[in-house]
Amino acid sequence: MVITRAYKIRLYPNKSQMTFFNKSFGSCRVIYNEMLYELQNAYKNGIVLNKCDLFKKIKQKYVWMNQSDSQGLCNTYQDLISAYNNFFNKRAKFPKFKKKKDKNSYRNGMMHKTIEKLVPNKNHIRIPKVGLVEFREDYDFNKLNIKKIYNITIERSKTNKYYCSICVDVEIPEYEHTGEVIGIDLGVKDLVIDSNGNKYSNPKYQVKTEKKIKHLQRLYSKKTKGSKNQEKARLRLAIAHEKLSNKRKDNLHKITTKLIKENDIICIENLNVKGMTKNHKLAKAIQDASFGTLVSMLKYKAQWHDRQIIEIGRFYPSSKLCHCCNHIMLYMGLEVREWTCPICGEHHDRDVNAAINIKNEGLRI
Repeated sequence: MVITRAYKIRLYPNKSQMTFFNKSFGSCRVIYNEMLYELQNAYKNGIVLNKCDLFKKIKQKYVWMNQSDSQGLCNTYQDLISAYNNFFNKRAKFPKFKKKKDKNSYRNGMMHKTIEKLVPNKNHIRIPKVGLVEFREDYDFNKLNIKKIYNITIERSKTNKYYCSICVDVEIPEYEHTGEVIGIDLGVKDLVIDSNGNKYSNPKYQVKTEKKIKHLQRLYSKKTKGSKNQEKARLRLAIAHEKLSNKRKDNLHKITTKLIKENDIICIENLNVKGMTKNHKLAKAIQDASFGTLVSMLKYKAQWHDRQIIEIGRFYPSSKLCHCCNHIMLYMGLEVREWTCPICGEHHDRDVNAAINIKNEGLRI
């Protein structure tokens, strides 16, 4: 199956390459913010601006932009126009100004169209106007069946690491079809509970690292603003957050890949995560579990491997319904983890019973 995806690799640029990347990031940020400021003022005063002329005017104003990637500037201009139009078409919020301390990036679509020329060997990638840049080998691009290359995106993370994302059309082998159907229930104590009775524990990474992050945050807040010590403290804090995020993503990838490999149809509940986080006693645990990320991973991996995801309504009483006799309990608080049906006498594990009901309702749909 041919899919569109991005391969992200870690770059190790030398000083001159790093300088070029930083100049390109700064130029893209300045041209985005300048154009957005001018468009805001023009809209308030009822003036219609020619966006293309405004773009050229800003480029001429800042001569040092000639030292950065011109394709990155053009793509930044296109991104701003798209964001601006999406706001007036009521598809998105009004675009915000870019900040230097946030993640910096630029995109280039004018490069070599074959992977052999883009990645000439296992350790170097050829980036326009930069040349060969060393990278860490996470993928063997020569063995990947890449059909088309769209663009590359260079970015610098908050921890001052450089990455390159290569957006391509690639043919991937599909997992074998098993014919299995499963229902899954998401929880806080156990992250995923399936209808076969299997439970995937929730590592609760945020709870484990919370004390360290609080300590680093306190140290950062006490440093003099703009000093080198403050930047060092900020970097330590950013690294701690990055490690937390990487651990969480790694666990979610392992769980979702296993579920997709072993099942052809997966039934899940359409949860109102935003509403659930309004419960202040559970908000932190729900955010740490990352239900939204888990569901989105399941959906795109299901498309890759020809699986089916069935979502049931969020108001379906999966926990209170007995899957044996369909009796619905009038009340069941979160503290009740096991219960016995008063009609048929069947003893239920709350989460496993919910997963079985989700599976049955998904098959009915």
